[in-house]
Amino acid sequence: MAQRRSTPLRTPKSNKIHVHIKNALLLGNTKLLDRYLRRGGEPECPDRHGMTLLMVAAFYNQRAMLEKLLEAGANIHATHDDLRTALHFALMDPETLPPLVRTPAGDVGYPKMPPETRDPGAMGEIARRLLEVGSSPDMALDPARITIRTRSRLKTPLQLAVLQKNTALVRLLLDYGATPDSTDLMGTTPLMEAAQYAYTDIVKALLEAEADPCVTRRDSKRALHLVMESLCTLTQDQRRHDERAKVTLNADQWALLTQKHSLTIDMLIAHGARPDISTLGGDTALKLAIRAGLPSIFELLLAHCKDLDQMRFSNEGTLHVLLEQRLPQETLVHMASLLLQAGADPQQTNKAGQSAVDIATDKGQTWFLSLLSH
Repeated sequence: MAQRRSTPLRTPKSNKIHVHIKNALLLGNTKLLDRYLRRGGEPECPDRHGMTLLMVAAFYNQRAMLEKLLEAGANIHATHDDLRTALHFALMDPETLPPLVRTPAGDVGYPKMPPETRDPGAMGEIARRLLEVGSSPDMALDPARITIRTRSRLKTPLQLAVLQKNTALVRLLLDYGATPDSTDLMGTTPLMEAAQYAYTDIVKALLEAEADPCVTRRDSKRALHLVMESLCTLTQDQRRHDERAKVTLNADQWALLTQKHSLTIDMLIAHGARPDISTLGGDTALKLAIRAGLPSIFELLLAHCKDLDQMRFSNEGTLHVLLEQRLPQETLVHMASLLLQAGADPQQTNKAGQSAVDIATDKGQTWFLSLLSH
């Protein structure tokens, strides 16, 4: 009986081999991958958007499949059309951004996702393996390939590790030389991402690696602004207590949340963050603390303010902002008295020509006028 002759597999970008082999990677079908490589299959096998087999194996934590592709010479530096590498995919969550296989017939999804995927430990093993064989922990950008879609979506590997809330992954990337202040195309640093969500352990790890809390994003915001904006949003939602609120927490949960934010703020200030630096919109961290109505956070920030009356990029000073808030009177009195003791000027006028005294008089806020008389 004549021996059957095997025909090398063709792997043009339009070939349906993408669907079969990438589904095999997802399901851990090593036999099919072995057969594909043995018959001359291309280890990259990119689809028309640049999604390679190595990216799929990294994305779904298929360690055995990843090793086979590396042994076959898969390119660890290959990039997707949106500039992501295999390391990016290893650090991403498939539940939020599944990489569909695209064919001329349309988008073809994967049949199922193994329940054991995206284990934090397995994710770390894949990332470590890619770093060991030379994957860059930083993002290499090609200006010719940057698009509007790329600009808004692409994160650095360190940012992706932060968003996974995985301190071990963050430290792993830093150990392999990741730049602590690496920015995405919007100017966001890993420290900004961690501070925004009050991931205190990650903030500490980044600051220990000499991340700079004074880096300014393209929209003029710094890490301290972002953590305060996050806290303001949570506070406003907590106050509403209705079906539209994004977050409703009990007393213990709220105390823990404010404690984490307070610790994050304290660490940022200890490393040089300034609460009186203004964004282009006129907000300082201190003004945001007033809007949040949290005396403990306000006191922490006030103790490190050097310029209470600066109005750069702003229509109003700190006292103006305070008098516009609908907070309990005891909170307003407490904050106002601390501001006055710290040297805030009640006669400073805003862009409309009104001083804090004028606003208090117009609004009938006699408590403020009585503070001034004392």
